[in-house]
This record gives sequence, C-alpha cells and structure tokens, in this order.
Amino acid sequence: MIILGGVLLVLSVIIPALRLVDILPAWLWIDFVSYAMMVSGLFIGMMGIFSFAKASRDKHREERQFEQFLEDEDESKQ
Repeated sequence: MIILGGVLLVLSVIIPALRLVDILPAWLWIDFVSYAMMVSGLFIGMMGIFSFAKASRDKHREERQFEQFLEDEDESKQ
C-alpha cells in the first residue's frame, strides 16, 4: 500500500507538469483525476505506513513478551 500511495502521489505531480509543458491537453477532467490521485495516494500511503508500524510494533511486543516469559521461567526454576 505504501508503494501504491507513492506512485499515485508521483503521478499526481507529473500529470500537471505534463499539462504545463503542453504535452497533455488542458482539460478540466484531467485536473480532477490528478486531484483524486493526490488525495487517494496520500490516504492509501498513510494507511500503508500505519499498518506497517502496527505490524512492526506487534511483532516486537510479542518478542519482548516471549523473552520476559523465558526470564520469568528461569527465575522460577532457581
């Protein structure tokens, strides 16, 4: 999702630049498509970043809990 969001954001910058140098025609629907790509790219990219951060946080939490369990088990044996 992060890559898709980044691609949409890059395309939302490239399309108006192509219009500026008269490679693409200056049609209003191109502006709307570019704006929609920018908003959706930002939203999808942020969702991807948040889901990646949550997965990473959960993974590290499980590792710490397992390490704490092993330490508690070793202490109870002594």
